[in-house]
Amino acid sequence: NTFSSTLSSLLRMRKNTARVIEFPTAEQALDFPFLNDIDCLIVDYRLKKMDGIDLLGDSKIRELKIPKLILSGFDAEKKIFEALKYGATGYMFKEELYSLDSILETLLNGGAFITPTIALRVVTFFRDMKRSEENFEDLTEREEEILKELSNGYSPKEIAETLKISIQTVRTHIKNIYKKLEVNNQIQLLKKAKEKNLL
Repeated sequence: NTFSSTLSSLLRMRKNTARVIEFPTAEQALDFPFLNDIDCLIVDYRLKKMDGIDLLGDSKIRELKIPKLILSGFDAEKKIFEALKYGATGYMFKEELYSLDSILETLLNGGAFITPTIALRVVTFFRDMKRSEENFEDLTEREEEILKELSNGYSPKEIAETLKISIQTVRTHIKNIYKKLEVNNQIQLLKKAKEKNLL
């Protein structure tokens, strides 16, 4: 489709991109014999049959210790946390494709990435959870500060300069936010399960 063609073109234009491989379906990606040779995986949430979230959750993909970026439309924000739970290190709305280059640079350098739009969702998530959970592991003051800067559209490099800390420290904070999101989603899941007498 037009979007995947645009995405492939942008990837091929990047320097240091050796090869771009496209898989029309999740099933074809799972059947690819050289999965272990891939340096980065970009997954579209909207795939036929098995969707992008299910693909990330497959054991073959979860075993890959590589950056995983999931793409979605604005109407699928509830899927953000599912993607993070399955090991996505970046989540980007398709409407934010202009950020692709900086996102990939961050991911390939061992960082995690949160776009401004996602950062706003995350802030709201933590606020809501804090109100509903007594033993909720909240964000630290610094993590909140970084999320706020991210939601205002600043890059990790700009945030590092503003806060007078290293870019590596900013990236570490972002990774810690991701870890807390996964843990806290498990808390939320268990709470809902108990409420419905499933546990």
